Amino acid sequence: MTVNEQPVTQFRSAKSRALLAYLAAQPDREHARATLATLLWGDLADSNAKTNLRIELSNLNKVLGKHPALNITRNAVRFDHAWATVDVVDFRAAVTHFLALPIESQMVQLAQLTTALAGYQGEFLAGLHVDNALEFEEWQLLMREQLHEQAMQALTLLQQRHAEQGNWPALAAAARRQLALVPWQESAHRNLIQALVAQGQRVAALEQYEKCCAILHAELGVEPTLATQAIVARLRGGKPTTAATTHSGTRQSSAPHAVIRHNLPQQLKSLVGRTAEISNVYALVQQAQLVTLLGLGGVGKSRLALAVAQQALHDFADGVWFVSLAHIAATESAPNRSALAIAAALGFPVTDMQAPLTELAAHLADKELLLILDNWDELTAAAEQLCAHLLANPGVHLLATSRVRLLVEEERVVQLQGLPPEEALTLFVERARRIVPTFAGEGQEVAIGQICDAVAGLPLGIELAASWVEHFSVAEIGQSLSQIAVAPNSADEYVARHQTLDGVFAYSWQLLSPPQQQLLARLATFRGGFDRSAVRVVAEGNLSDLSLLIAHSLVQRISAGRYDLHPLVQEFAQNKLSATERVRLDQRHSQYYLTLLHTREERGHLFIEFENMRSAWQR
Repeated sequence: MTVNEQPVTQFRSAKSRALLAYLAAQPDREHARATLATLLWGDLADSNAKTNLRIELSNLNKVLGKHPALNITRNAVRFDHAWATVDVVDFRAAVTHFLALPIESQMVQLAQLTTALAGYQGEFLAGLHVDNALEFEEWQLLMREQLHEQAMQALTLLQQRHAEQGNWPALAAAARRQLALVPWQESAHRNLIQALVAQGQRVAALEQYEKCCAILHAELGVEPTLATQAIVARLRGGKPTTAATTHSGTRQSSAPHAVIRHNLPQQLKSLVGRTAEISNVYALVQQAQLVTLLGLGGVGKSRLALAVAQQALHDFADGVWFVSLAHIAATESAPNRSALAIAAALGFPVTDMQAPLTELAAHLADKELLLILDNWDELTAAAEQLCAHLLANPGVHLLATSRVRLLVEEERVVQLQGLPPEEALTLFVERARRIVPTFAGEGQEVAIGQICDAVAGLPLGIELAASWVEHFSVAEIGQSLSQIAVAPNSADEYVARHQTLDGVFAYSWQLLSPPQQQLLARLATFRGGFDRSAVRVVAEGNLSDLSLLIAHSLVQRISAGRYDLHPLVQEFAQNKLSATERVRLDQRHSQYYLTLLHTREERGHLFIEFENMRSAWQR
C-alpha cells in the first residue's frame, strides 16, 4: 500500500489493514457501516462493533492523509477506484475482459493479459490474519480461491494461444509463470518442454522433463502421463505412445482443461501429514474406478479424500465433485436418494423422480469425472446397485469414504489408521496455537504424545483435545483423557475408539457455556450443512457462539459462509435435545426451508440445500 509513492505503515491494527483491503477490493459501491462492523467485529454487541469501526475509519483517514479515494459518510463507506490503482481490481477486470473476447481478438491482446498476470504474485492478502473476524476470514478465503482460479485459467489459455501462434519464447515464459505458482502443473511442464524443443534447446528440454518427473514424484507420488512421456520419447528418438491407457489399465489424463470444474470446499485448516497416503490414493484413483478409504470415524477419511481430489482437479475433463451421503438413511430408496444427492452436486436437474439413478447413469454415460462419495457407511446394501449404474461408463471414477467395506467387485481398499506420533504431535501443537497463539509444545512432547495416544492418533480427537489448552495445561488434558480413554482389544476396536471419542465430545461439551451447548445441539438438526442465516433463524444462534464452536473443532467450515458437523459430533449433539425441543426445532427447520423453496429462484442454491429441503418436506 502506497500513497504518493510512499509506503503506508502506520496502520492501527490488522483490522485496519483488513478494512482497507475489503473496501479497496470492492470499489465504487456503498458499504453500510453496519455491514462493515459485523464483518470485523461480529462477535461483539452492535454498539461496540460500530464504535470499533468508527475508530478504525478514523485511523484510516489519518494514515491515508484524508485521501479522496476513501469516502466516509454517516451511514456508509465507499472506496473510489478513480482516485487509486488497486491491483486486484485491475487484474480481475483484465482477465474477465480477455476471457470474454472472441479468439481473433484474444490473439492481438496477449501482451495485455501477460501484463495483467504479472500482477498476480500468489495468495490474496498472504500473511494477513485477523482474530475473531469470521465473516472477513471467509471473504478473504473466497477471494483467494477466485483469484487463483482466474490466474490458472488465464495462464492455461495464454499458453494455448501462444502455442497456436508458434510463439515459443512467450509460451515458455507463460509456462514458467504457471509453474512458479503451481510447480506440479504437468500441462505447463509439457508446454515448456515443447517450447524448448521448438527453439532447438534439446538438452534444456530433457532437463525440464527430469525436473517434471522429480516434482511429480515428490509432490504427488506419480509418474508423468503418457502425453508427456510421448513428447520425450519423440525427442529421444523412441517410438511415441498415443494410447489412452497403459497395459496395466492406468488412466492417463487428457489434454489440459482451461476451465476446472469442481465443487470442492476450500479447506481453511492445513492437512498435517498423510503425504504417503495421498500419493497412494491418487495413484489408485487413476488406475481403479472404485477406491474406498476405510477407517474409524474421526480418522480423517474425508479430509484425505479432499486432498486427493485437489490433486486430481486437472485429470478429469468433466470435473471432480464432492457428494456427502451422510444424511441418507439405509432404506429401499437409498440408491435413488443417493442418485439425487449426486445429481444435486453436479447441478444436473433430474426429471424422472421414479428412476433418478437410471437417468443419472444416462447423463454420466459420456462423462469423464471423479466423484468423492463421502460417508458411505450406512449404504453398503445399496453399493452394488449404485456402482452398477455409476461405473457402467469407464470414464467415471469413485473415491468413497466408509467405516466398512462396500463389498463390490471393483473396490480397491485403502485402510486409514491414526496419525503416527510425530504427525500427531505436529497436529496438536498447530491446532492448539489456533486457540492460544503463544502455546509452546517444546518440552511437552511426551505429555502431548500421551494425549494423542489416548485418542489413538485420530485427528478429530486430537483437534478437540488441543482446543482445551484455553482452559487446562497439557498435563491436565492428559490426565482427563486417561480417565476417558477405553482400551481396545482386537475384537471391539471400533466400539472402544467410538466410546473414547464420545468421552472427548462429552468433555468438550462441558467446556461450553449453556448457550453454546444449546446451539451445538440445535445445529444437529441440519442435513447436508447450513449457512449463517439458518443458524440465526432455525437454531436461534449468534455469530459469536458459532465462531467459538468452529474454533473448538466442533463445527466444520466447509466453504465460505457454509458449515456442517462431523457425523460423530452430530450423533452426539442430537442426543442432547429434549423431545419437546426437538419438535419445536423441527417445526422451525421445516418452515424455514419450505419457505426458502418457494422464494429462492437460484437453482444452485436449491441444490446446495437439497437434503435440508428433503428433510423439511418429509416431516
